[in-house]
Amino acid sequence: MWSSIQHPNWLQRVIARLLGLPLSKVRVFSPDPGGGFGGKQHTKYEPLVALMALQAGRPVRLVLSLEETFQAVRRTAAEVRVRTGLRTDGTLVFEDVTADYLIGAYADIADRVVGKGSYPACGPYRVPAGRVTARSILSHTVPSTAFRGFGNPQVNWAVESNLNEAARRLGIDPLELRLHNLARKGEAFIPFDTPADGDWDQTVRRAADLIGWGTPLPAGRGRGIAIGIKSGPTTGLSYSTVRLLADGSVIVYAGTSDMGQGARTVFAQIAADELGAPLDWVTVVMGDTAVVPYDQQTSASRSTVLMGNAVLAACRLIQDQVRAMAARLNGVDAAAIDVDHGTVRLPDRELPIVDVVKAGLGRLGGELIGNGEMRKDAEPDHPLGGSAAFFEFNCTAVEAGVDEETGDVTIHRHVTVSDVGRSINPLQVRMQDEGAAIQGLGHTLMEHYIFDDTGRIRNLGAIDYRIPTSMDLPLEMVSATIENADGPGPYGSKGMSEGALLCVAPAVAAAVYDATGAVIRDLPLTPERVWRALGERPSGASRGEGAE
Repeated sequence: MWSSIQHPNWLQRVIARLLGLPLSKVRVFSPDPGGGFGGKQHTKYEPLVALMALQAGRPVRLVLSLEETFQAVRRTAAEVRVRTGLRTDGTLVFEDVTADYLIGAYADIADRVVGKGSYPACGPYRVPAGRVTARSILSHTVPSTAFRGFGNPQVNWAVESNLNEAARRLGIDPLELRLHNLARKGEAFIPFDTPADGDWDQTVRRAADLIGWGTPLPAGRGRGIAIGIKSGPTTGLSYSTVRLLADGSVIVYAGTSDMGQGARTVFAQIAADELGAPLDWVTVVMGDTAVVPYDQQTSASRSTVLMGNAVLAACRLIQDQVRAMAARLNGVDAAAIDVDHGTVRLPDRELPIVDVVKAGLGRLGGELIGNGEMRKDAEPDHPLGGSAAFFEFNCTAVEAGVDEETGDVTIHRHVTVSDVGRSINPLQVRMQDEGAAIQGLGHTLMEHYIFDDTGRIRNLGAIDYRIPTSMDLPLEMVSATIENADGPGPYGSKGMSEGALLCVAPAVAAAVYDATGAVIRDLPLTPERVWRALGERPSGASRGEGAE
């Protein structure tokens, strides 16, 4: 079976079970899917196509049109209500969050989206008493599914907007309110879960500095700031096989799907660094269940941490073989030999790994093979089935202007700062964050389905459903990272790529309020919605005056 699915081993298991076949008789080819956007995460039409092929005795192919894709899946809509208690000094006392997610006609993976998306609803703050009530609402509308952020942006929009309103009522700077309540590294801010795994105040302060928080602004402009957090994978199992060939070149086998996150490049970098091969001598093989070892799934920003650790472990096993080989060739105790980053260090000299391998394999040639595993087992007593492997933490700050005649919002500067542990490939990290930020601007400013009275979509296709183009980008985009090598991945890395989307909407809405005094609680912030909100301001309200 050929499919653009991002979980080929998952699809293999589903097809085998439904058709009564052993796993060895189901082979899934999953070419790099490009963007996933939720629609490629879990099995949908593949079982039907497989059954048709078996019945027909010949290949069957299904390709959806763009309009059909619109009706297949969508991001989960939500209505969220937040009630927050604070002391007069801004200290959080309690938070009560109720979230209803409209999951549509079929569950797909949306029930998991509801559970995992709402679990950290109180945010990365010290909240002594929190209550989160989340429901999955079935309807006759298009089914919803996973999407970048996995249910967190919906709740984050409401909770962070609520904090901004609390700051206004208390007369406290929104930045200071957040810093005052932010969990410190090592604090268990969510019961039963992983403690705060970063110095998150560094991220917030960096974003504030880059946006020029507190400095004067031109008329008609405002600034907003917001924080987003998302749990990483709660379980995981990744295997990798690495082959060091006789000439020093390397082949890496990994079941991860590269969906634009740059997994191929990161795995090649790890192998090249550990085994001393030039980067262009490393080949990464993916996308065929008959060739690459098992990988549970590609989701929750897990690629670098889980599969990256599996690749690293496989390389380290090869290093052990090289150490034994060098000891045999040189008559030296293996304990006296160090193998690290492509170099074999003997007591009296250093050699490149490739020289030792060529000498050790001899005229017969051959190769060294390492198999690596990274496992995060389930925790049956945990509400989500497991604690977070890491947290994606982001702070977004926005400077925006509003045309009060039309309601049009212009993003003059968009700042996104993420806590990533360590950037193995800094350019990819920056591009992932900026891409997530633009996606966030899409659902903040323009993207939405329009349904008729029967639940059918009225704005199908690329013409009537707007997504950001080059004409809608911020006039200035600034992205930065905080790197303390405190993550569970290779070299202290953490998963990333969803964080920069989480809190775009509340940051933009806060900037609109700061510029105009208009409070908006519904997304997207279309020109019409902003224009109507401007007309509903109390008389004389501007730049935050009397707009509660």
